[in-house]
Amino acid sequence: MSKNHLSNYKKASDGKKDEEKIYDKLLLVADYVSGMTDGYAKRLYRELRGI
Repeated sequence: MSKNHLSNYKKASDGKKDEEKIYDKLLLVADYVSGMTDGYAKRLYRELRGI
């Protein structure tokens, strides 16, 4: 994940309860996945699966 994504998460979740941070984490993942191209998503999938 890019430093920009992680920085945005840290800013959004600063001072929140753990339960509230879950929502911010889900938004972070959704934003990351939505920004992927099809080719990048396939390469990442293969890399993670060891294919």
